[in-house]
Amino acid sequence: MVKQPKINRKPILRSCIACRRNASKQQLVRITRGTDGILSCDPSGRKPGRGAYVCANPACFDLIERKRRLGNALKCEVTLADYQRLRAEFNAVCEVLPHANGTALSADALSADVKD
Repeated sequence: MVKQPKINRKPILRSCIACRRNASKQQLVRITRGTDGILSCDPSGRKPGRGAYVCANPACFDLIERKRRLGNALKCEVTLADYQRLRAEFNAVCEVLPHANGTALSADALSADVKD
């Protein structure tokens, strides 16, 4: 059987719920509400349940917490304890999040000018 050449596909774009910036799925952190109702960060991007994407930028996480955007995106009530737990998971995921060119993202590499 002859192998077919790979077709160049467009990257899958998602938008950050904080700053509305479009980026590839690999550059964003997915936060999910699982089928059991528990909120968690999803570094693989494949967990079942409703998901929302956030830039790997602490300013974006601050904005979703301050404006309570996560509850709207995930269609659930998000408590202060949930935000604190998610922030710890978010920071851990951001440390190892790969960039499109294979390097790790840093907060300096992302735009810090997030609009309210």
